[in-house]
Amino acid sequence: MLALKNSIGEVLTEYIEAADESVLETGAFPPLRFAWVVAWYEGKALMVFHRRRAEWEIPGGRMEKRESPRDCMVRELKEETGQTVHNLRLKGITKIRPPDGSGERAGALFAGELEEVVPFGGSDEIEKACFWDGVAELKGVSQIDAALVRLVRS
Repeated sequence: MLALKNSIGEVLTEYIEAADESVLETGAFPPLRFAWVVAWYEGKALMVFHRRRAEWEIPGGRMEKRESPRDCMVRELKEETGQTVHNLRLKGITKIRPPDGSGERAGALFAGELEEVVPFGGSDEIEKACFWDGVAELKGVSQIDAALVRLVRS
């Protein structure tokens, strides 16, 4: 699974499974800078089409100052799609190397379920959303995000 790239050249260098959020308190990982989520609905993962990167991704984004990974993920999901996730659980820690080769960034990967789906109207950042089974062809899906959807399939 390693050495997967997205459209802007970021590389997934490592995925470390996590039993629960208590691992975030151990200091075993570099400081987390972002969080993302595989949000399931009727067996399919919520995907968003990022305007700038022009590819399908799982929702997520950068953590704000003093924000926990969980709070970041909940905020980003709401901002990007209007959705709320339930049964949220930490699945692992990802490490991403930027295209310029500078230091890796670590992020928390969560998974959960959507009990209902609210209409999506788009935003400056996200053009559209869809649900993907992780198997059928999804033209323009990020290699990194596709691998993470398959990895955490519930």
